[in-house]
Parts: sequence; C-alpha cells; structure tokens
Amino acid sequence: MPKPKQSIPVTSKPPLWESVLDKHFFTLLIRLPLTIIALLAFVFLLGFTLPKLYKTAQIRGWLPGASVSQAVITDKASEKWRDMGATTRRNTYLSYGTHYLVSWNGQAALGEGRDRVFLQKDAWDKLKIGDTIDVIYLGSSERAYTRASVSVSNGNLLIDLLVVLAELIVAGLCLYFILRRFD
Repeated sequence: MPKPKQSIPVTSKPPLWESVLDKHFFTLLIRLPLTIIALLAFVFLLGFTLPKLYKTAQIRGWLPGASVSQAVITDKASEKWRDMGATTRRNTYLSYGTHYLVSWNGQAALGEGRDRVFLQKDAWDKLKIGDTIDVIYLGSSERAYTRASVSVSNGNLLIDLLVVLAELIVAGLCLYFILRRFD
C-alpha cells in the first residue's frame, strides 16, 4: 500500500516591520552597544586602578622596581585643608582635613617641592626632626614615598582591591551579556 503524501505547510514571511520590532533587534541595537560601552568604561577604569596597585606593591616591597634611600627629617608640620580644591605644583587635593607632612634636605614641610611626603597621623606622631626615614622612589619619577605614606596605607589598599574586584565583576558581567546567545 502506498504511503499518503504529506502536505507541506505553507508559511508566509512576516512583514518587515514585525521583524524589525522583535527582541533581537532590540538586543542588537540597544543592549549590545550599551553593554560594550560599559565594558570599555570599566576596562578604562582598570587602567587607572591596576597601576596604582602595582605602585603600592612596589612601595611596600612586594614587587621589585623601587629604590630606597635614607633621609634625615629637617621639618615636620601638619596643616588643615579646608578648601576642596587646594592645589600645589604637583597635586590637586580633592579632600579636606588635616594632612601630616615631613620633609628632608632643608625643605619646608608646608612648602612646595619634591623632598616631602604625606604620612599617616600615627607614623607622623612617632617621628621627630633629626630622625632618619626610608624614602622610596619609583623608576624615574621624582615623587617620593615612604611605607607610612597615606597613599599606601592598609585602608587605601583595601579600597583599591575592592574597586578592582568590582571593576572585574562588572567587566565579566558585560562580557557574559555580550557573548551569550541572544534568546
């Protein structure tokens, strides 16, 4: 007995306006570009945070690249910064509060120049004029650091690590949304 012929269903192509308004169009034109922009923004931010962590590791002695020299403290001062935009030749300070400084080579601690550093209060309290400190320079930079500098404190290190972790998580999520199938 011969098999009956099966009928093939006839489907018509949907109008163009229906296919344009489907979710794939939304995904490709809206979600994907926004995700790529977010990914690029977080990769850009990593370009600032990772070098700071690298410098911190060099200053703390965890990575090579820092040169250490001894200096005798010639001045010590603290200063209250009330102005949110106080500026020196090297830096613009975006914070306010009391800053604790020491200097060497006869330079005034409150003046401008390369032979001074900002310290944490507890380290500053322990130092006296005439004490010797380790001064750290990174590569060819003229900026001086100490292991008691505010910029390499445990609090700053923790914040920087958390920021990098958040940046990596967001960048990973962006990559996930870019690479997954658009269903």
